[in-house]
Amino acid sequence: MKLLLAVTIIGCFTSGLLAWWDRPGGGFAGQVYENPLDARSAALGYSGYAENRRLNPSFWSNPVSGAFSSYQSLDFSWGQLFGLTQILGLSYFHPWSKKYTWAAGLLNLGAGNIEQTTTFGEIGGELSSNNLKLGVAITDYLRPNFWTAARLKFVRQNIGPENSAGAGLDIGWLYRLNPEINLGFGIENFLAPRVGSDEFVRIIKIARSQRFNQQWLLNTDLAFPVVDNWTFLTEYFIGVEREFGRDLSARVGINNQQASIGFGLDTEKLSFSYCLIIHPLDFGHLISLNLRYGFLPERMAEEVQDRLTELRGRQVEYEEYLHRTRGELSREKEKLTNQALATAQFYRAERLFQEGKILESKNILIDLLKKYPDYEAAKILLSEVNVRLDIKTIERFYAEAEKAYANRSYGLAQELTAKILSLDSSHQKAKFLRFMAQGQLFLQEKKYLQAKGEFLEALKISPENDEVNELLKRVQTIIDIEQLENK
Repeated sequence: MKLLLAVTIIGCFTSGLLAWWDRPGGGFAGQVYENPLDARSAALGYSGYAENRRLNPSFWSNPVSGAFSSYQSLDFSWGQLFGLTQILGLSYFHPWSKKYTWAAGLLNLGAGNIEQTTTFGEIGGELSSNNLKLGVAITDYLRPNFWTAARLKFVRQNIGPENSAGAGLDIGWLYRLNPEINLGFGIENFLAPRVGSDEFVRIIKIARSQRFNQQWLLNTDLAFPVVDNWTFLTEYFIGVEREFGRDLSARVGINNQQASIGFGLDTEKLSFSYCLIIHPLDFGHLISLNLRYGFLPERMAEEVQDRLTELRGRQVEYEEYLHRTRGELSREKEKLTNQALATAQFYRAERLFQEGKILESKNILIDLLKKYPDYEAAKILLSEVNVRLDIKTIERFYAEAEKAYANRSYGLAQELTAKILSLDSSHQKAKFLRFMAQGQLFLQEKKYLQAKGEFLEALKISPENDEVNELLKRVQTIIDIEQLENK
C-alpha cells in the first residue's frame, strides 16, 4: 500500500509538469488513438504492453494481449473525459486453438460540439468531432514463452462535414523470461494509416512487466514516436497493481501526461474496473466490464497447471517462511534460556563472593565469561574477586614468611616474600623481611659486608626496628675486628 500511495502522490504533483513533453504542435498525428482506453490500462498509466492478461485482455494494447486467456470474452468500456468528450469501447477475444487467438475491437471517441468561426472571427455554427477505430488481431504462439501478433485496423474521422478514413497495421511480440517477468516489443502503425492529409506516426514500444510475491505487479513501458525523419520523442508509462486475494485489486499509474488511480473486482466469469484520471486540464472517469464464457480445454489445462504451480510456489514460500520463523523463535528461546542461565550463574558467583568463598566465585565467573565474553557485570565482579584474592594471598604468604623467618628458615622466607612482591611490588613489609632474610643468609655464610648491605636496606625501610639495628651493630663489630686482625 505504501508503494501505491507513493506513486499516486508523485503522479498528482508531477502530472502537470510532465504533460505534453516538448512535442511539436502539442501532439502528433494519430495520438488520440495511441493509448488503450480501457479502465484497467488507464489506471495503470496506460502501461501493460508486456503483460500477459488472463482475465482482462486489452485489445488496443500489445496485439498479443488476449493470447493467454482460456475463455471467450467480451469487454465493454465507457468513459467521460474532459469536457463533453466520451469514449465507448467494445472488444471480443476468442481462443481459436492452443496456438492461435483472434480478436476484434471497436473504439469510438466523440467530442462535444464546438463553435465554428469564420476567417473573420464570426461564429458560423457548431462542429462536432467523432473518431472511430475498428481492428482485427491474430496472435500466434511461435515457440515456448514467445508470442507474436498482428492487428489490422481501420480508422474513420468525422469533423463537422469532413469525413476521412484509413487503414494500418500494428505488430507486437511478447517474451516470457520466467514466470514473473515478461518483455514486450512492438511497432504501432507499422503500416501507417493515412487519414485525410495526416499520416499516423510510427511508434516503437518496449516494455517490461514483473510480479513480486504473487501479489504485486509493476509495469514499465517506453514509447518512441518517430515524428519526422527518424526524430524520436520519448514517452513513459508506469503502473503498479496490488492484489488483495484473487478478487480485489488496487492500481495506480503515471505517464508523461497524467496520473491515475483505480481498482478492480474479479470473479471467474466477470471483471469490473474503474479508473480516475488526474490530468492538468480536468478529471476523467473510465469503467470497464469484462464478461467471460466458454473456454478452450487445452488452454484451461495449461491455466490450471499454472495455478497449481503458483500455489506450489506459494506453499514453498509459506513453508520457507514457517521454517525461518520457527528457527528465529528457537534461536530466541535458546538465547533467552542462555541469558537466564547466565544470570543465575552470575548471582550464584556474587553470593559466594559475599560469603567469602572467593575461589569458588572466581571459577564460576571464569566459566561464565568463556561462554559470554561480553558479560560486563561478570567482568567487573571478576576484577573485584581478583583484587580480593590478591589481598588474601598476600596476607597468607606474609604470615608464612614471618613464621619461616622466626624459625630461621631464611631461604623459605625469601621465596615467600618474592611471591608477595610479584603480586604487590610496593609491599614494604615484604621488602623489609626479604632484606632481613637475605642478610641472615649472608651472616650464615660469613659474608659480613654483603649482610651489612642488606641490613642497611632494611634500615631504610624501618629505621626504628630494634632487630635490624642490633644486627647492624653486631656485623659492624665483626667487620672492625677482621680489619684490625688484617693489619
